Amino acid sequence: MPAQQALCAHSQLQVDVSGHAAKARFVRPSLAKRLAAATPSGSIVAHDGPAQNLINELDYTFPGPLLLPDDGLASGDDKAPQSLRSWLREPWRNPVTPQRKTLYVAPVPTVSPSASFMKTWATPSKPSCTAASKKTPPPKPADVLAYLQAFYHPLQVKLLPDAVSFVAYDKNKNENTANEDPTPSYVGLQIGTAKSATRIRVRTCPDGAFSHQLQLKDVLDAALKTLPADAYAVVLATEHDLFEDAADAFCCGRAYGGSRVCVVSAARYHPALDDDDDGSVAAYRDPFSVEREHAWPASHCRDFVQAVLRGEGAVEDGGGLGLDGEVSDGGRRGAKRRKVQPVEVVDLTGSEPVVVVVEATPLGAAVKAVCAARRGRKKTDLYGLWLSRVVRTVAHELAHCFCLGHCVYYACVMQGTGHIAEDGRQPPYFCPVCLKKVTTAIRDVHPELGEDQLVRERYALLREFCGRFPRAAMFVGFGAWLDKRMESLGQQ
Repeated sequence: MPAQQALCAHSQLQVDVSGHAAKARFVRPSLAKRLAAATPSGSIVAHDGPAQNLINELDYTFPGPLLLPDDGLASGDDKAPQSLRSWLREPWRNPVTPQRKTLYVAPVPTVSPSASFMKTWATPSKPSCTAASKKTPPPKPADVLAYLQAFYHPLQVKLLPDAVSFVAYDKNKNENTANEDPTPSYVGLQIGTAKSATRIRVRTCPDGAFSHQLQLKDVLDAALKTLPADAYAVVLATEHDLFEDAADAFCCGRAYGGSRVCVVSAARYHPALDDDDDGSVAAYRDPFSVEREHAWPASHCRDFVQAVLRGEGAVEDGGGLGLDGEVSDGGRRGAKRRKVQPVEVVDLTGSEPVVVVVEATPLGAAVKAVCAARRGRKKTDLYGLWLSRVVRTVAHELAHCFCLGHCVYYACVMQGTGHIAEDGRQPPYFCPVCLKKVTTAIRDVHPELGEDQLVRERYALLREFCGRFPRAAMFVGFGAWLDKRMESLGQQ
């Protein structure tokens, strides 16, 4: 395992698109368009609160997408914005109704004795994986359910009562039998008491991260058969690696939004795949792994962003505004530091300059909390790390069932993802535009809840959940973000 590099201090924050946006020809919607996108009419509503609140709701609460090389937006994907107005007019949007308002989480498929050859398929094959990290238990359906109960509060979220298991498929249909290839072409996915299992295509994993992969669309077809009468949507999570077509190395999740089903694979989020993460940009470019050191919220570290753009193999903490109230001299041991007030002065058109205390904002507090937990030298909770990655993607895919498209307005849980490293940089929260869509859908069946009350209750429940995992960076950062966000909402 390579030597660990000096930890980055994350001393400056990147709150807008990087310089790569111009090269990628991406133009982020203007402030006026972002504000209008969260209204049913698509028109700007005058902001009658203090300018400080407007700032906090934007750059240092909901920063812009980073847009680094090879990211989804940088590759030309998902550039058409979906405003609240356009979402309301979507012809295939499924309304939440009193008869269909429950979200179901299917049990993780077990492996039946007839398919015992699959038992090792969910174990990472990357050479650098340690035996200890391979033994990390996968996310429990009960924990995924508890997170979704908070994330989609107050909708009911239940475990699907049907048993789900992989079984051997008809050997007469195994194309490899004649060639004496021990790898089957298909396995079956048995759900509940269905008369027959759904055929799932199998292939050898092309990049060697796992031994075998399952065809994602086949698993989605199986999930379609699980929808109970009262279900708004169903999510099926599997520990096995998935692929969508021949050109894919892998796929972590996909939704049939109009059909209200989605599938998520926990495989590529396995902590064993980033055992050798040393905090360098080289680790960021590792096709196998989610980079830990600069995963959200530390993905907004400006030094990291600039190092990635330069293509350097190390992240150095350059001079700049410190979250700890100090100006850094480069992070060298023994360097003198000059005490300053950690602020940024923002000039709003038509108003007096506003002073923003960065560490008092949700993003600044999230980064500071992660840094403090790291300095405490507590051993990383690998289970919590794995769970945090999975629930973020599960929440994303379920939102597609609410007809939410990929977000281009802000860094948001609904951003599209171009690769696994970008996945780790995405935040766990809805931006203001996407949150409006989901609260609008939920209030169709809970009109007794005011929008502000619903948001506050939702944030409080998410904060409670995050507190259960004090050694998992995303939950630590999200908890701090939620604390500051709720504090800000309480002042409005």
